[in-house]
Amino acid sequence: MGFFSPSFDRAGPGIEKDTPPKKGIYLFFDILLREFWELIKLNLLFLLTCLPLVTIGAAWGAMTKVTIRMIRDLPTDIWSDYWQAFRENWKFSTLFGFLWAFLFGSGLLALRLASGGSMLLAPVLISLIFLTAFFLYLYPMLTATTLPVLAALRNMVLLSLLQFYFSLPAAVLLLGLLFLETIWLPLSFPLVIFIGFSFPNLIASFIAWSGISRFVLTKTADSDANEA
Repeated sequence: MGFFSPSFDRAGPGIEKDTPPKKGIYLFFDILLREFWELIKLNLLFLLTCLPLVTIGAAWGAMTKVTIRMIRDLPTDIWSDYWQAFRENWKFSTLFGFLWAFLFGSGLLALRLASGGSMLLAPVLISLIFLTAFFLYLYPMLTATTLPVLAALRNMVLLSLLQFYFSLPAAVLLLGLLFLETIWLPLSFPLVIFIGFSFPNLIASFIAWSGISRFVLTKTADSDANEA
């Protein structure tokens, strides 16, 4: 599977020893530029394995596993890492994929019905934003940690609230991207094919990992140290 193989032998300019690590938006765009070709391959693999309402949850979970590895700057083999995550997490990823599709499908339908100026427009839109903010953390929590499902769900809600200054703008951005990709079809079709899913997934993973590494993994490590 040469097309999906990583390119560990690519030459790079090197990093100066005393160069401070990039953070925030600068780090995100550094990852985006570094992994852009891999994101295209990841998007194609997602589309090849994503059957609506059947494997979309498992495929999204597998893609999340890969983008989390990109953000952590871990060696990534698109093909093997994707399929490993697909097999390991398919049960819960599929289950929550159904839930995700139902909630967002209902929300988008309600938004469409309320778009004519109904008083329900604002509540429905706000609900969609908060749902997106919650789900930002779900798949990264399921695929990047060993927490039980109930603990992952609890942390999903807590992190979205603790990091609301990141979660809510990211949710608005993701919903905006989905909206633009939809209304601009068929002009947006090439974008959808190449990075229409992997790019939003990278955004979600980037936001989620900042909270997971700061609050969840640190707390887990402290608990393990206290038990020892």
